[in-house]
Amino acid sequence: MTIEQIDESGWPTGENSPLLILPMSPDQLSKRFNLVFSDDRDGLGDLKIAVVRSQFFGIAGLIRHQDEPSEGTTVYVNSEADLPTTCRAVLSEFGLAESDVSWITTELRRE
Repeated sequence: MTIEQIDESGWPTGENSPLLILPMSPDQLSKRFNLVFSDDRDGLGDLKIAVVRSQFFGIAGLIRHQDEPSEGTTVYVNSEADLPTTCRAVLSEFGLAESDVSWITTELRRE
């Protein structure tokens, strides 16, 4: 595993898109991957965020909105990323299979 936490200032200010929802809460991700989530707020409300980097998927934001109705933590990536490659890399780095995630961007869903 080569996931490295970086400062939130490393999070791109350009367009980011949700890629998938990890089946783990910020607390679970903190324990399993030694990540530290910060409290923040955006247009959707209060959230917890950790910004990570991997040589395989680049920079990603792990975000959990306080009022999110579903379980898990959403992975956001640069909108211009190669989504299939990035998705495979994120799943691999977090030790997951596609069947482990509760949601994946419609651009990658199997018909």
